Amino acid sequence: MAGMGRSYLYRLIDTIHMGLVTEVIFGKEVVTRLLEIAKTWTIDE
Repeated sequence: MAGMGRSYLYRLIDTIHMGLVTEVIFGKEVVTRLLEIAKTWTIDE
């Protein structure tokens, strides 16, 4: 059971290396970090 999440972690790391995502957020950090990231989103007109 301990290694079940390992393949998903490897997939996330692969997506970072491929440049598909720049950051992966886990756990309680989602609440604080996502708000920080959302503040940087702008609509270019």
